[in-house]
Amino acid sequence: MLVEVEEDVFQVLQDFGLSPYEIRVYRALVLNGPQTAGEVLKSSGIPQPRVYDVLKKLSERGWWMYLQATGKSTGLLSHRYH
Repeated sequence: MLVEVEEDVFQVLQDFGLSPYEIRVYRALVLNGPQTAGEVLKSSGIPQPRVYDVLKKLSERGWWMYLQATGKSTGLLSHRYH
């Protein structure tokens, strides 16, 4: 049942135009709350070279935002509710 729900959610997010990597990052943010880019890398399982590219695309689409500046290049990340 849970697998079916995840597949349905994946399909809905694809219908919104998100790529599989974007969906994995968004899912990691929804399930785990605010994270640094390094934590998103670990929790989403996407390849390291793609993390900033995917976060940039999600930011441009309004799917995540910085919560707090930390003096690092990333800050804390969180999803926006749609």
